[in-house]
Amino acid sequence: MKTHTLLIHAPKINDRFGPLGDAMSINYLAVGLPALGGAVESTGRSVEILHLGVQRVAEPGFDLEAEVRKLRPTIVGFSLHWHPQTWDTVQAIRAVRRGAPEAFIVLGGFTASAMHQEILETVPEVDGIIRGDGETALVALADALDTSSPLGGVPNLTFRTATGIEENPVSSLSTANSISGLDYERFDLIRHHKRYINEFCGAFYIPHRRPQAALMKVGQKLFGGAGGRTMILPAGRGCSVTCGWCGGGRLSHKKFHGRKNWIQVSPGRTAALIARSTELGFDEVQACFDPTPKDPSHWIEVARIVKASGVRTKMYFESYAIPDPELVDALVDSFESVLISMSPESPEERVRRRFRPMHFSNDDLVEAVQMCADKGANVMLCFGQGLPGEGMKTPAAATKLVQRCRKAAKGVRLQCRSFAIEMEPGSPWALRPEAYGIELSRRTFRDYIDAHRPDAPADLGYRIKGSDDQFAMEIREATCKEMCPLPPSPRLGHLTCKALGAFSPSTGCSG
Repeated sequence: MKTHTLLIHAPKINDRFGPLGDAMSINYLAVGLPALGGAVESTGRSVEILHLGVQRVAEPGFDLEAEVRKLRPTIVGFSLHWHPQTWDTVQAIRAVRRGAPEAFIVLGGFTASAMHQEILETVPEVDGIIRGDGETALVALADALDTSSPLGGVPNLTFRTATGIEENPVSSLSTANSISGLDYERFDLIRHHKRYINEFCGAFYIPHRRPQAALMKVGQKLFGGAGGRTMILPAGRGCSVTCGWCGGGRLSHKKFHGRKNWIQVSPGRTAALIARSTELGFDEVQACFDPTPKDPSHWIEVARIVKASGVRTKMYFESYAIPDPELVDALVDSFESVLISMSPESPEERVRRRFRPMHFSNDDLVEAVQMCADKGANVMLCFGQGLPGEGMKTPAAATKLVQRCRKAAKGVRLQCRSFAIEMEPGSPWALRPEAYGIELSRRTFRDYIDAHRPDAPADLGYRIKGSDDQFAMEIREATCKEMCPLPPSPRLGHLTCKALGAFSPSTGCSG
């Protein structure tokens, strides 16, 4: 049995989730991976997608090296989108090379695009990197390999030669029409795809131990939070702004993907994907692409078509700024339930203004929460931890802001998340750390590999100038105490976390 193209997603197997201990993260596939497989399959080539986390659960003892030896693929493509995948992806690449020495190993995704030269210099098992959009480029690579043609004509490809590394121009960019025509629904190409949808599409972390996993499911059922089967909508590409810490902003897209502006999947196609999500077994959809909050006409049209179709599902909408009231009306009218997410990142307005171009004040945020509540939409607020310009008083300021929002959210559920913002490849502050008052501890691809090893010490990849490591630990501890997401409340959740940590040395929040 031979598979021409094998696409692989490697999650971060050895992560940790607070009081539940050892866990798996980065469980979602990049949303374009099924469509990428569909594009290759449409040319008559056999394609399969392996999610190594699903394989670990569904086929205990699964051996990637032995599997590729059996499948004898011509191309093995790895999705290196999120940097926490780095160590596990490199380990999987080496297993593939041992099992399939003749296969062409190619990488794609945000991290791969931002560090394409370094990856080829650091990992000799990799043959090439596709930067930016991959649908046309991967098919062109398959054509070149199948006909033994030169790789110099494959768009967007950086590749290894006998004499060095060559970099082809990023000459293939998808359009709004072309991304609207892709087969994002091709979950059937994933081995054990039903298990992927049922168990991996919703949980941010999957604890390795069954008791902890059962405890997490009970907590989610009682108190809410991630856990339902959620389809991430492939709603567009690019970005309209450049946020300081984000590796996927407009600047990064232009520099590494060749895309100067953003494009959106058409409203009709997005609505069709929402309808298809219910047929595939998903409980809700998540929209993570809102490039023009001041002009919500696109998403209002999506909601209108969904309502007309009679499809009922849940919507988790990530607003890039303060959501427009007409948009909230349209979503509430068209979906079974609605959760609006807003990311102040910092309770300090001056810090927020520095890092996010779509600025809003704390008063704006409180008013937006009340507006959503009045219309029947639940709300989620997302905060960062320890950004430059913050101090030991910041966690208390966040608590005060959340308390104001809770008063405004009477009648609906208000959830809060606090997360440590890590250094991302290709982000503005990774490219110009001095402009943000930080010093980097992650610069090279080797640094990212080492940072995500199973035994690596906790590190965000940067340090604020003039502070020490103790400051970072103290502010994270204070934030955990004030903003712990564990039920039933921040303070009690924090105490529960500490108690579980004392009960078992393998669990407990590290601050």
